[in-house]
Amino acid sequence: MQSVWEKRKNAARLPFPPLFGTVGHTRVLAVLSVVGSLTYIEMARVLYDDEGWFTRKVQANELRTVTRALVEIGVVAVGDRPEHVSLNAAHPAVKQIRALGALLFERYLRARSWPIPRRALKGPWCFVQTGNAKMFGLRAKHETLLIVAAAGSKGITPGEITDLTQVPRCSVLWALDSWESLNVVRSATTPRRRPRLPTRTLTLDPTHFAHAEMKALLLRWVQSVQPEYLTLAKLIGRVPRRRRAS
Repeated sequence: MQSVWEKRKNAARLPFPPLFGTVGHTRVLAVLSVVGSLTYIEMARVLYDDEGWFTRKVQANELRTVTRALVEIGVVAVGDRPEHVSLNAAHPAVKQIRALGALLFERYLRARSWPIPRRALKGPWCFVQTGNAKMFGLRAKHETLLIVAAAGSKGITPGEITDLTQVPRCSVLWALDSWESLNVVRSATTPRRRPRLPTRTLTLDPTHFAHAEMKALLLRWVQSVQPEYLTLAKLIGRVPRRRRAS
């Protein structure tokens, strides 16, 4: 039978997937999805193995920096006391974020977690849409993932992503390779778009361990936070391809 320390050590070996843009953002959201409200010191105790008061203070400062970006996006809120943070209950996609975060916590952090207090953070809650809504990483990764999710089962090609989002093609290809390496997106070669040439068509990967939760979050995001991607998805196959200058 494995000891508690062996379980934590084995859990630490699992590569944490950066589904929310970075590993730091994903770990913070996973913890807050399960716990409710935490101080930065308590969060450092859950996420890190190193002991010591000074080490905990350094780790808490790192988590404070990571969490600041999530507060700007609107998915995390600061409580009545500045050291307490929680998921923003007023965010339209908080239910889906909590479901995906809880699954990630169970898979990657449960074995290494300390007993931690669970408390509810008091409101009032509010959600203000800001220009910094890049929940899933840099612009290329964020927009590519949302347009693939909005396209649904019919799929979308890299060229169509470039034409609809105005993201450079090289950035689109980099983002797609990144999401495919995480098994979030998969590609298939099909002659459906252009009969003379095989086409790489992108859809969400149903074999991903969190496919249902990820799909629900993405669809909720494009419906309530950035609905312009649903409008763009309706133009798939209708926008003429841009010709390269000869």
